[in-house]
Amino acid sequence: MKYFLKLFFVATFWCDVSMFASMCDGVLDPTRDNRSRLVRTSFPCDLCVDERITVRYLTVSKPKKKQRHEDGRAEQRRVLIAPSLLASLLVAAQPPFMNELAKVSRAGAHWIHIDIGGEQYSPCPKTIELYTKLFPDLPFDLHMLRNPTQNIKLYKKTGVARMTIPYEEDTPKLYVNITHIKGSQCKSGIAISPKTPVECLEPYLSFVDHVTVMGVKPGNSGQDFIPETLRKISQVKELRGALGLNFLIVVDGGVRVENAIHIITAGADVLVAGSSVFVIGKKDYGGTISALSNGAACNVRR
Repeated sequence: MKYFLKLFFVATFWCDVSMFASMCDGVLDPTRDNRSRLVRTSFPCDLCVDERITVRYLTVSKPKKKQRHEDGRAEQRRVLIAPSLLASLLVAAQPPFMNELAKVSRAGAHWIHIDIGGEQYSPCPKTIELYTKLFPDLPFDLHMLRNPTQNIKLYKKTGVARMTIPYEEDTPKLYVNITHIKGSQCKSGIAISPKTPVECLEPYLSFVDHVTVMGVKPGNSGQDFIPETLRKISQVKELRGALGLNFLIVVDGGVRVENAIHIITAGADVLVAGSSVFVIGKKDYGGTISALSNGAACNVRR
C-alpha cells in the first residue's frame, strides 16, 4: 500500500513539473528580444517574469505599433464613397436611372445617399423599397432633411441600411427618433449644418453609428464646400477619440476630387458626393470614385 502511495505522489509531482516546464519552454531565448510587461501567474510559486524574458501563454504583449511603409509613411486608411442621388435623377423606376445606379454600384460605390424631405423631389417609400430590392448588396442611407419623426415612420420598412436625422430638426425628439431608427433594424446617424457647433452632438454620440458633417447648406446640390467644415471634421474626430467611440465621420456637400484630400486628412471616413459622381452619361464612375477614395492619390495618415 505504501508503495502505491509513493508511486502516486511521484507521478503527481512529475505531471506538475512537466506542465510547468512546457509552459515555460523557450523562456530564455537569446535569439529573440520579446519585451513584455511584468506578468504574475496563478501558480503557487507566484512566478514573476521580468521584461527581459517572455513566458509563453502568460505574457501580456505591448500594443503593436502602427504598420508603416518602407519610406516611413503611416498605412493608408480606407475611405468609403457614397454617391448622392440627385433629385433630377430620381424619377420613379425610370430605366435609364436604374442603369446608372447599376453602373455606379459596379464602379465601387460603398453605399448610396438619398435626401428625403428637401426642397426638391424626394422618392416615395415604394420607390426606395424598389431600389433596395433591385440592389440588395448596396446599402442605402436616407438623410431626413425635414420632418424626421414623420419620415422615419414612412420609410422604416423600405429595407435601407441607414437613416440620418439632422440635429436642427425636432431636436427635443432626437433620442426618441434614434431609438425608432434602431428599432427598424437600421443604423442611425445625426447630421449637423454648417452653423451648428460640434459640442451640441456630445450627448448623442454614444447612440449613433455615424455623424454627418454638412459641408454646404442642406437641400441643394452643386454648392461650394465651406472651408470652415474642415475644422469641424477635426473636432468631431477629436471628440470621438476622447470618448472612445467608433462611429463613422461622414462629410456631405461640396465634395470633389480637388478637395477630397483635405477632407480625408481632417478625419472623414465617408465622402458623400453628388454632382461630382452621379451624373447621367458620365463614363468614368470608377475613376472618379477611386480618385475620391484615394484622396487624389495622396497619403493620408490614420
